[in-house]
Amino acid sequence: MLALQAFSATGRFRLVWENDPSTSAVIAWDQLSGTDPVFFMDVNDFGQNYSEYGVKKHPEILVAEGMNNQFVRLQGLVPNTTYYFIVKDSEGISRQLFFTTAPNKADQRLSIIAGGDSRNYREARRDANLMVAKLRPHCVLFGGDFTASDTPNEWKEWLDDWQLTIAKDGRMTPIVVTRGNHEESNRTIINLFGLRSQDVVYAFNIGGDLARIYTLNTLIPVGGNQRDWLERHLRSQAQEQWKLAQYHHPMRPHNKRKAEKNDQEVMWAP
Repeated sequence: MLALQAFSATGRFRLVWENDPSTSAVIAWDQLSGTDPVFFMDVNDFGQNYSEYGVKKHPEILVAEGMNNQFVRLQGLVPNTTYYFIVKDSEGISRQLFFTTAPNKADQRLSIIAGGDSRNYREARRDANLMVAKLRPHCVLFGGDFTASDTPNEWKEWLDDWQLTIAKDGRMTPIVVTRGNHEESNRTIINLFGLRSQDVVYAFNIGGDLARIYTLNTLIPVGGNQRDWLERHLRSQAQEQWKLAQYHHPMRPHNKRKAEKNDQEVMWAP
């Protein structure tokens, strides 16, 4: 006799941080086929026994970039806690994956990988993703320019490669996303990663008052509303020991063919 397991038609998973990462997260995937996907989650490892999981959610659906994107927005999570999840649809049950919320106390070690510009050297991109799975950081700060031309096929390849950041035991690493100039609009980032910020400008603390991460957008005016937002948040969050900012265009380029970003120096550097 053969024991057969039917797997759900899901793929291209990503775990996104935009708000407090100790209590919230967004989980997204591409529903490759099948219908009626349902998300199940618990702090206990119930494997693929979906009826045992304590949390059951129906995802938001957004068709974009040639993919059937599903989003589950999680709130009220417990800091520094591991959550296991699966997706069940009309074709079966997905592999089990898990993630750990960020600590909310400053005495906890933090591990962060930062980088970007994965658009034109796929082999290196895949190697970097494998290194993420090996190092198991708290998150990846991704500084934009995911793909070269912002096409559906390129995004499918990018998200396929991102699956290499998932460790062999199913551990997922959260991504904190930035818009680069090779993303044609804010909408691409919002549609694929489920951001609430229409300007792709946001900030959150990690490790309590240990660090605050600011994600800025160099593809919209750096003055005006964005500068006011940055100054207001910096003033109101003065107690953090470390402040980390990610944004795509550097103030001072490393290549003489690229323009100096004097507006950023005037608006942001002070």
